[in-house]
Amino acid sequence: MVALGVLAAALLVGVRYTAIVQARTAPKEVLYSDFMTLVESGRVRAARLEAASSKLYFECQPVAAAAAAAAPASSSAAQASTRNSKQPQQPAAAAAAGTSTAAAAAAAAVLPAASKRPLRKSFYVKLADRHDPVLVGKILTAGVEYGVVRATFQQQLQQMLLTVLALWIPLIPLLFLAQRLVDNRNGTRRAKSANPNAPRVTFADVAGVASAKEELREVVACLRNAEQYAKVQAKMPSGVLLCGPPGTGKTLLAKAVAGEAGVPFIAVSASEFVELFVGRGAARVRELFAEARKASPCVVFIDELDALGGKRGMGFNDERDQTLNQLLTELDGFTGRPGVLLLAATNRVDVLDPALLRPGRISRRVTVPLPDEAGRAAILGVHLRGVALEGAGGEAGKAETARQLAAMTPGFSGAELANVVNEALLLVARRGGEAVGMPELLAGISRTRYGVNGGSASSSTAADLGRRLGKWLAGAGQGRSSKLVKVATS
Repeated sequence: MVALGVLAAALLVGVRYTAIVQARTAPKEVLYSDFMTLVESGRVRAARLEAASSKLYFECQPVAAAAAAAAPASSSAAQASTRNSKQPQQPAAAAAAGTSTAAAAAAAAVLPAASKRPLRKSFYVKLADRHDPVLVGKILTAGVEYGVVRATFQQQLQQMLLTVLALWIPLIPLLFLAQRLVDNRNGTRRAKSANPNAPRVTFADVAGVASAKEELREVVACLRNAEQYAKVQAKMPSGVLLCGPPGTGKTLLAKAVAGEAGVPFIAVSASEFVELFVGRGAARVRELFAEARKASPCVVFIDELDALGGKRGMGFNDERDQTLNQLLTELDGFTGRPGVLLLAATNRVDVLDPALLRPGRISRRVTVPLPDEAGRAAILGVHLRGVALEGAGGEAGKAETARQLAAMTPGFSGAELANVVNEALLLVARRGGEAVGMPELLAGISRTRYGVNGGSASSSTAADLGRRLGKWLAGAGQGRSSKLVKVATS
């Protein structure tokens, strides 16, 4: 676009400069009435009509030359009239001789146009009707050399260039905007690859899902040591489905698999494949796996797979079914995808198409459940890294705080536990503090479970949580583990 703009600007400057140069030597325009006066007075020597522009170019001769040309004509006319009056009748032979002489003179006057004296385009007049018979008759009666000429090649080229520029220069921005609009609607966007400068996510950053990590370590080993598994003719799982409740860390696990294996991570949402235009969803699936084959070995992650992989024939969206068919072909088709691991996440396994879950396509299913108390403590320990706690004695104090909070948050997912810590930090920043205390963490639990404006319910819940925490601390200080279990289960 920039090159086209520069070229158009250069052409405009060139055309403008040429027009200025030609304007200095260009013929002058004359009014139609003045032109007719010049014709009647014999001042016009020759005229040429330019058919392309309806301009009549003519050349004037000096006044003395026009008078000298008009004097012989008048004297010859007077002599002819005198002879006619003295000789009222001529013999037929003499008349015939005169006619043949006039014809011979007329034939001698007809010469090729190239032999005529060239016209000097000094003036021109614009004609409303270039086929005006009255004007042509007057020009011929006055003895003016008259003809029609075509526009020169330079004039034709200039007119064509000006027409093209006047037509396309305003349309170039519109074409650019239209192409952007069509690209956005047709889905020519590329899949998002992980930023190579971003910190790498590993299994050390994922807590509370020990069983899921153990199942995925084998996939990481297949990506790292593909030759070792090829010796025993073992194939890497073609696809892994991460299923579980929302907020349990399925996307984080997919990033950790790519981070542990040290391979590129290509992420895309399944809803981006569902398009209104026929064939666009399938085309985007092909583009995704073509990009993955170029980056092999790599991990392709499709989030919310149920938006694309629902059972076929359950609705009236044929385009989604065709997109799913293309995905099935890419997973287990003719060309294969060596070194490309598909990871998908969903919390609605029951709606997926059976053909998508068969071995050879998504051959392994890993369940990511809600964390237990030990898992919640580990997750809280990860999110409390780098957070200043009031009265905490180093890492041991943070671990103890994490265990206390884990006992008070049964049923919380990893995302909810992260929100607990974040809400506590927001409360500390609101009051201008520098360290997080237990009251802020308890308020974060209440705000996460009941909302930030839970009203009396949140106040009573915070008080209840504080009472339970006091009982738990008292029981832990006295070493009564049975009371600890009772308080935690209550």
